[in-house]
Amino acid sequence: MIERDRAWPADRVSPAEGFLLRAAAASDGAAAIEAWRSFRTLVKEGDETMGQRRLLPLAFRNLLRHGGPKDPYLTHAYANSFGANARLLGEAGSALRALHEASIETMVLKGTALLVGHYRDLGARPMSDADILVPEPRIREALDALDASGWRSDPARRWLGSPQHADPVFSPNGANVDLHRHATTEAPWAVADRRFFDDATPIEVGGVQTLAMSAGDQLLHSAVHGLRWSIARSPVWMVDIVTLLREGQVDIDKTVRRALELRLHFALRRALETVRDVIEATGAIESLLARLRPVPAGLSERTEQWFRVREPAGLLGALPNLWFSYRRSRSDGRLPIMGFARYLNAAWGRESESGLGAVLATKVWRRLRARRRC
Repeated sequence: MIERDRAWPADRVSPAEGFLLRAAAASDGAAAIEAWRSFRTLVKEGDETMGQRRLLPLAFRNLLRHGGPKDPYLTHAYANSFGANARLLGEAGSALRALHEASIETMVLKGTALLVGHYRDLGARPMSDADILVPEPRIREALDALDASGWRSDPARRWLGSPQHADPVFSPNGANVDLHRHATTEAPWAVADRRFFDDATPIEVGGVQTLAMSAGDQLLHSAVHGLRWSIARSPVWMVDIVTLLREGQVDIDKTVRRALELRLHFALRRALETVRDVIEATGAIESLLARLRPVPAGLSERTEQWFRVREPAGLLGALPNLWFSYRRSRSDGRLPIMGFARYLNAAWGRESESGLGAVLATKVWRRLRARRRC
């Protein structure tokens, strides 16, 4: 039976995913090879979920490194990933070049930065898009520069009036780049973005010089982004964390301080515990956890994390996630309850604050009817 990609919370994996993750990242060769065989007893070729397919090139590389069998199916997955990534990096370079010519500072995020700066293997880590961060005060100039270079974006730029931290732009060839005005939705503050930029390292993408997060910031970013529920579930973030820690470039003290500054220490702790339990325990993971465990996590942080990793469902739907996003729209989290109504209007693209109660009642009524039909 094929597992639904969206069936599991982001901090849990199915038994099949657990085997595949160990095949893709375990440092013990025998354990990796045995995990791959166990995965294949549960999932036949062609029956992988979308998230599992994203792990196949990583499994190819790890098994090859350990002298495992050269599986033709894995070889094909790796070759496809190599070609797709080469094309996407070329398109990302085109976007970066347009922004560079407009004298706009840039930073590549997530898969783009990991692939080029840490995996250093075009086929290893699949990407569905590229992510580029620019300083928020220059986001309109960035969109203008990309538009002038033939890229397509929402002409009304409605997302700039919402809490949305990024929006897709499309190259003339149809490639997708997410243009960010904030590095992450959990810390949409100028001071957080500036610190990411200040600690960044140079990197070249598509023949263009840009920046990437420091290894510690990349670890935190990967953990928090990975532990957010998505309809396109992908546990590849766990392999990203293992890869970052194996390099030995993560400044543990600084990473913990950053997590505390951004109120993301509990999310980072849960991510590391998940990686430890699913793939393997390492000295670096235990060192980080030893620093994070004594830090108290209040009811609010734990509740936020509970909702973050799960599919929005029930009568409240995404409302709890929107509440916590509202709380994070300021660095201190101190915002008036009445301001939440304005936040909801912006998030839902409503121009008027009147009638919000009716909108909420309608959403609840629709969910009640959907539950009765089930």
